[in-house]
Amino acid sequence: MAEDKDFNDILDDIVLGEEREHKESYEQGFKAGSEAGNPEGYHLGYHRGAELGRELGYYLGIITHYINLNEESEKKYSEKLLTQLTKVKDLIDAFPRTNSEDHDILESSMNTRILKIRNHIDCITKYLTPLLPIANCHMVEFLTQNHWDKLLPVPLRDTLNGLQLNEALE
Repeated sequence: MAEDKDFNDILDDIVLGEEREHKESYEQGFKAGSEAGNPEGYHLGYHRGAELGRELGYYLGIITHYINLNEESEKKYSEKLLTQLTKVKDLIDAFPRTNSEDHDILESSMNTRILKIRNHIDCITKYLTPLLPIANCHMVEFLTQNHWDKLLPVPLRDTLNGLQLNEALE
């Protein structure tokens, strides 16, 4: 004899049949995607790791070269520069050499890149700092408070004085 089903169970089977099929299809697709994606993810991770290793090796080689050059040379680098080089070297040395779930490799590599960018910004800031008074003054102050003579470097002032107004604007 057929299964004894309640009328409500039969209605649930009819109404919820599509939802049940969606759920089963999702689970099958998820399982198939996980199985197919694992080798692909492994290869992607392997190649990204090799790329990161090359980049860190390059930085370590350059930094070690400059630190050794400083030790052998008569003209020494500034203390600030040596501190920055040592910090980058320490970051690279602290980078994990094995695959461990306890280490956040992306954060560590980002710290190394951020330190490099910060060094570039420091160099740019050091170059631009003497020019800030020119950028911060109003044109009227520039002309009336004799900022022309105080702030502009002499070679630039001489070049601009030698030009006609139309030539200077072009």
